[in-house]
Amino acid sequence: MSASPSLLQSATSDRAVGLDIAKGISILLVVAMHATLSVGEDLGHKGFMHEIVAFTKPFRMPDFFFISGILAARALDREWRWFLDRKIIHFVYFYLLWLLILLAAKAPSLEILDPARFGQAYLAALIEPFATLWFIFVLPFFFLVLRLTLHWPAGLILGAAGVLHVLAATAPDGGIYAMSSRLTGWFALDSFALFLVYFALGARLSDYWLNRMGWFGERPLLLVLFSVAWLGCHLVGLSHGLTEVPGLTLLFGLAGALAVTGLSVLLAQRALFGWLAAIGRNSLAIYVAFLIPLAVSRHILISYAGFSDPGWVALAAVLFSVLACLLLAEMAPRLGLGFLLTRPGWARLSPHS
Repeated sequence: MSASPSLLQSATSDRAVGLDIAKGISILLVVAMHATLSVGEDLGHKGFMHEIVAFTKPFRMPDFFFISGILAARALDREWRWFLDRKIIHFVYFYLLWLLILLAAKAPSLEILDPARFGQAYLAALIEPFATLWFIFVLPFFFLVLRLTLHWPAGLILGAAGVLHVLAATAPDGGIYAMSSRLTGWFALDSFALFLVYFALGARLSDYWLNRMGWFGERPLLLVLFSVAWLGCHLVGLSHGLTEVPGLTLLFGLAGALAVTGLSVLLAQRALFGWLAAIGRNSLAIYVAFLIPLAVSRHILISYAGFSDPGWVALAAVLFSVLACLLLAEMAPRLGLGFLLTRPGWARLSPHS
């Protein structure tokens, strides 16, 4: 199944804005995790943000891939040249570019200032994704698998993806803060197995989810009741370790993704939360670039401003990083740096694709 264009083509519809808000929430949670763990390591103790990161672990990345899947559905049945350009080469370009930038920024700490060692690290990252860029590394493979199996029965694809998820979940990694797997030891393959099911659920059932978003958007009381029920189940699951049980990880991840999506529909009806939608629309810019302002803000807050509370330092670092990335998205084209966030013509199969 693919999303009907009419469901998403209006930028002002609650569903379209809701998806942007859901993306905005997702990227904020991702930045918060990295900020919190890095600040906690710098200061040697934990803060209130660690509790938030642990709470969001079961659904943080599932929601990211679920929303990506819903938005991907429109592209899966496009002609191959367009598809390869927009959904494969697009991500390859940004991965290769930002891998170079982030490796250069971290070269001193990684001790790869020597050109030969830097080149080796760059080539190694073509196999084992570097840092936060792993999401962009695996996403083209998700697109390609869903495109190649577009006309297969949805049940077959979802069932196979579900089995892969359970297998990956039997070898958990990342502790209480990050959803990850060490099933094979190859992070790219393990992440593919762990998260493909969420992307496939979003893409193959996109019409259903979009229609439910519209239905619940017209029944806010039911949406609130669902959210409260989810919150209770999620807290019970966390307290009893159920969110770590292979198989139940899938249920808790999907339930959390639906809760975030439902909340986003409600927020989309309030102009006050337009800033979240703006963050969602610039999620790629934030995802590829936030590590640099995050490192700078942590250093300034801890080393020069003397802040020692890991919770507040992490929260301030999140805000600074996101704002810095939004500023980059706004200013890059004006400074002749548009290629950082927009592919130039030479990196496209056709200049107007």
